[in-house]
Amino acid sequence: MTTFIGRTEELTQLRGYFDAGRRLVSVLGPPGTGKTRTIGEHRTAIDALEVPTWFVDLSATRNAREVLAAVAAALEVGLEPGDDFDESVVTVSSALQGEGPALLVLDNFEQVVDAAPATLGVWMRDCPETHFVVGSRHRLDLPDEYVFELGPLPLGDAVDLFVDRARMIRRDFERTPQNTAAIEQLVTRLDRLPLAIELAAARIATLSPADLLVRLDARFKLLRTRERGVDPRQATLEAAIAWSWDLLSETERSALTQCSIFVGGFTLEAAEAVVELDDEWTLDALDALRAKSLIATTSSADGSRFVVYESIRDFARAQADDGEVARRHAEYFAQFGERHAEAMHGRGGNTSMRALERESPNLLAVFRAATTHDAALALRVAATLDQLLRFVGPSELHEELLEDAVELATTGGEPTDLARFLRARAELLALQGRLDDALVELDEAERDADELERGWIALRRGEILRTKGDAAAGAEVLADAIDVGREHGVLRLERTALGHRANCFVDAGDLDAARAALVDLGRTRRSADLRGECELLKRTAYVQYYLGNYAEQRRQNEEALELATEIGDRRLEGLCLQGIGDSAFALGDFEGAVDFYARGLAIHQALGNLHYEAMLLGNLGGAYHRSAQLARARKCYARSLELHRQTGARPYEGVVSFALGALEHESGNADDAHFHYDRALDIARETHQPSDVGALMLCKAWVDLESPNFAAEALGARVDAAKEQLAELDGCWDAVAHATAGLVATLTGTKSAAHFAAARKALDDDAKTEQAIVELFEGGDATTDEDVFRRSLHARLARRLVEISRRNARVGDLDEVSEVSVGPTVTIGPDVRWFQFPDAERVDLRRRKALRLVLQHLLEMHDTEPGHGSDVHEVFDAGWPDEEIHPDQAVERVYWAVRTLRKLGFEDTLLTSDEGYHLHHQLEVTQA
Repeated sequence: MTTFIGRTEELTQLRGYFDAGRRLVSVLGPPGTGKTRTIGEHRTAIDALEVPTWFVDLSATRNAREVLAAVAAALEVGLEPGDDFDESVVTVSSALQGEGPALLVLDNFEQVVDAAPATLGVWMRDCPETHFVVGSRHRLDLPDEYVFELGPLPLGDAVDLFVDRARMIRRDFERTPQNTAAIEQLVTRLDRLPLAIELAAARIATLSPADLLVRLDARFKLLRTRERGVDPRQATLEAAIAWSWDLLSETERSALTQCSIFVGGFTLEAAEAVVELDDEWTLDALDALRAKSLIATTSSADGSRFVVYESIRDFARAQADDGEVARRHAEYFAQFGERHAEAMHGRGGNTSMRALERESPNLLAVFRAATTHDAALALRVAATLDQLLRFVGPSELHEELLEDAVELATTGGEPTDLARFLRARAELLALQGRLDDALVELDEAERDADELERGWIALRRGEILRTKGDAAAGAEVLADAIDVGREHGVLRLERTALGHRANCFVDAGDLDAARAALVDLGRTRRSADLRGECELLKRTAYVQYYLGNYAEQRRQNEEALELATEIGDRRLEGLCLQGIGDSAFALGDFEGAVDFYARGLAIHQALGNLHYEAMLLGNLGGAYHRSAQLARARKCYARSLELHRQTGARPYEGVVSFALGALEHESGNADDAHFHYDRALDIARETHQPSDVGALMLCKAWVDLESPNFAAEALGARVDAAKEQLAELDGCWDAVAHATAGLVATLTGTKSAAHFAAARKALDDDAKTEQAIVELFEGGDATTDEDVFRRSLHARLARRLVEISRRNARVGDLDEVSEVSVGPTVTIGPDVRWFQFPDAERVDLRRRKALRLVLQHLLEMHDTEPGHGSDVHEVFDAGWPDEEIHPDQAVERVYWAVRTLRKLGFEDTLLTSDEGYHLHHQLEVTQA
């Protein structure tokens, strides 16, 4: 009487069998899979063709004579109790023959399979125009039998079925964005089997989908119906499974009980190691269970696996009482994990990686069970899972595992175990961007570490210090790791630390030391650890990039990518793709760079590595930026900044802040450019990057130089401060500072020759970008060496400045920076519900509360203290009263609010000064 949902494809296939003349189709499936409803729908469709059809339920039959009687009754063939059996079968054959083309559906055949040859087998032989469809949990093994396996519903159909049946109980029940995830998880945990879904939906009057999900551990109490007239086998999920259980032999029951120890499926090899039967080969028992639809099989390129549906597994687990099965299961997977964890770092490591990933549910089950009684075994398995999860994720599960492993090692492990898992947890925290927390973990790990473990801890500490922006300290710590690796003959530790140290030297601007580190690395031999070699190639490629050896950098990244693919390390694949994108970027192939960055980004997003996701977003924004796709670039930069702030990677936040400032600078948004440059400048000072401080001071000066009425004295002082910052620190940028001073002198009609002479003297022959900037400022051709301008944001900003300066044709001198031109008036509506500039449309703020409150605050300041600024926190408090958020988020909100108001009309009148934001003091405000 209920709506039939799903099975469209299956019904089409069954109809195809009928049209093709298939005479016997056995529809098989586990308990509750909906065989009866499906073949009933098929029978109805055939009946619509005006072909005689009969449906015979055999659930009450127990032998061949009862099967015969049930079919004869359906066909209205009169049989007497004393009639000869074989003659009666022929009588039924005669009745079927007289109908011509017909369909006979025999449901619930599994408990009378032995009766099939004497009944159905004869009718198949004698009635060539009759088609037979059998519903069963066991194949019949008759000639010409076509087996049609009915599996679980697709997820979408399973959800639709739950919603439909739930509405029968509660008419107001709806699928919503809030409950969809719970419904999907629920039907998945119910194996997407229709009976289980319908029984769960029957509870919706008192339990929400989330409540049902929580209570699934008691599924057999939960999944039962009180509806009258329901077949007892279908009244509860437990009864449906028990019906099949009762039809098994003792050997088959033992095999299914032992197989229920597996989680997420198992291989034949695992079954043969765990399942022990007295008189039967394990494979034969598995084949028998599969034939009776109690075990399913799946096939892939990696081989076949057996799967026990979760509900059947729970039923069988309730029958188990053999601790030896659990012991065999635990020992098999502990050894399996150790074998493949070692192999995943070598040739063909991706095969071992996939094997571990497939068996991760079993490994997790062993770990959780062993934590209560065998700490040593649990920590063995945890070490394997740590190796796997750091590469395939998800990070939440990895974090939970390490938390449990640290606790277990603290109470029941060796000190070396504790140090090893604390270091592993620090590595995960670093990947998540929680750098300070990671350093705390390493400090704790060091207390219990032996000398070799201290070397590995030093390696991770050096890497984290570099990420935090303290490259010099990182290089010092990594020297200790190198010494430990050499002393203990651990080639991987020595080589990896050398690579990291070379990167630190690059970040610190000491390229000679970086070259020397590469020479030291070249004196060591390569190891058989392909994962370590892949990581090392990434490190050395990074150095080659900053040495300007782009072809070599790409070659090393491509070699590293081959290794990462071979060992199946998705994280390293993402990093290698980033490196190849960097080389494409450096060579001006921005379209290619976008492709590689996007592929790497997708990997890190899937793995949940926020630190690397933020880096790739910044790189992707840079590639879009260079190719003039500014809207896409701005979006990538903004998201990258958000993630860097979450992870606390301040140096990277500074880099992206500069890039976003340059984008706004190029777009002519002077105030926005200053905003982001100031953020980058604060970070450069905080992370002790004096060269970046000087370069950013110059960029801010360039923004002001683009104004036709810049203040020469104030700008001269700013450029002098930058020169002082860069003197004897960064010769190339010192040259740019002198050239900027020369440009200021040129534009104000004063002497500039000495400035440009000093600039040329400070230049390095290899500094193409800085050479181009100096030549531009001295009056050279702005189109010289176009590749430099395609790649370098600084060079592009310098060319923009020269072109604008020439157009402005600077005349005279002013003592102060002039404000931009002022619009005549603005009319403000009651309660600042709207505003309007002359010759512009009215802007409605009634539904934009924050903007309205911010503007109201600025207007009040303009009325009481014209020309005085309101700092960002005052503006935030005005726009979002009584809301407490992180200061960085507050700054960001105010920035976007101000930006929006400028776009809506206040572009020339909402100004930024050292005091903060304010409206131009000459702006006339009219109240409506």
